[in-house]
Amino acid sequence: LMRGAIDEMIFGWMPEEYVKSHHAKYYEELQSES
Repeated sequence: LMRGAIDEMIFGWMPEEYVKSHHAKYYEELQSES
């Protein structure tokens, strides 16, 4: 599966601040990869 598509499914509907605050470690990993 394409990771980007999975990210859209998981995070696409979430406010960015929610993602940052509740998934900070994973969010940082996404930022470092892109």
